[in-house]
Amino acid sequence: MLWCNVGIASANAEELNKNCIRKGTTIFNKEVKPHVTKNFVTVMYFGCKSMASWYWHQSTEEDLDTGREVAYKKCLKGASERKIENCHLFSINDTIVYGKDAAFVAEVEKEAKAKLTTKVAENAEKLNEYCIKKGKKVFNEKAKPWAKKKEFALVMYFHCTGKDDSHFYLGYEDDYDKANETAYNICASKYNIACHLFSISDKIVYGKDATFVAKAKEKVEKRLAKISETRKKSGSGFYVYKVALSENDQEDFFTKKSPTTFKKITFKEEKSIGGIKKAEKFADVAKNKKKIFKK
Repeated sequence: MLWCNVGIASANAEELNKNCIRKGTTIFNKEVKPHVTKNFVTVMYFGCKSMASWYWHQSTEEDLDTGREVAYKKCLKGASERKIENCHLFSINDTIVYGKDAAFVAEVEKEAKAKLTTKVAENAEKLNEYCIKKGKKVFNEKAKPWAKKKEFALVMYFHCTGKDDSHFYLGYEDDYDKANETAYNICASKYNIACHLFSISDKIVYGKDATFVAKAKEKVEKRLAKISETRKKSGSGFYVYKVALSENDQEDFFTKKSPTTFKKITFKEEKSIGGIKKAEKFADVAKNKKKIFKK
């Protein structure tokens, strides 16, 4: 019923003019197509009245219907603030579908779903009761404590078939889509296995419906957007290396022997910034030594 309603809304919306199609195509080529990934489906919705009045949103999800729902709703919200009545389905993955007939769009959707079905449904068995309990334990011990850091998106993917076969990975980024993609790719590729999306931030989403998952994601994105806007106003940003998490954090730290192409550093400018807080790091857990980084 959802896509029946969206389809009707799109069909009744004013068609995009040539300038709007040109603008949408430019955005697709520069902002959407380069970030399409084989492990997810990327959907773009676009609303436009002129070259000076337009809005778009893309969503990268594991499920096509969820991707369409999230992208359409967010595009519609931004478009309405610009007095644009509706948003059109513009592209699916690396293909522009706006202006194409229903058969063409259906074929692109079929291909997108086929890839996702191969990735998830056929290669990943549903978690049994033991694995769900195991996943919850891992979430509470390894993921949830990090969810308190509100300036980042935290996503956990989990693989399990039994007591002797379980594996997880945490995606930890200042962008939800990056965290989601990183966590799945590493969890799945490290041992050539298929992994389930288990949690988003401090919420377990495994076994929940698409609406619950979409709301959990939306909550994180709204929080990050608010933080980003605050940082822009204050002039602060990220200046410290973020730890890439896994079961073994030590695998992901840089060392003096790590390969690099670094040659030199030169002074560019000096400016005042806000939002930096005192932090501490234990240099040696065994000796309990502590380094203080002041403002």
